[in-house]
Amino acid sequence: MDEERNAIKKSAKLIALGFELAAPVVVGALGGYYLDSKLNSLPWLMLLGTIGGFLCGLRTLFNILKKL
Repeated sequence: MDEERNAIKKSAKLIALGFELAAPVVVGALGGYYLDSKLNSLPWLMLLGTIGGFLCGLRTLFNILKKL
């Protein structure tokens, strides 16, 4: 029973790490797309938002991994 709970906890932490990386990328891409549609500069701000979100996600991921 305890082994099963530990496995579930570890799995939940790994799933959370995936969301910690994916969420900023999605937010950056959507924000960039919105600004591109308003400023008529498609796809440049979306690309910058995606790259910025990826870098923020990586930074968050590394900070979490340091704590573990």
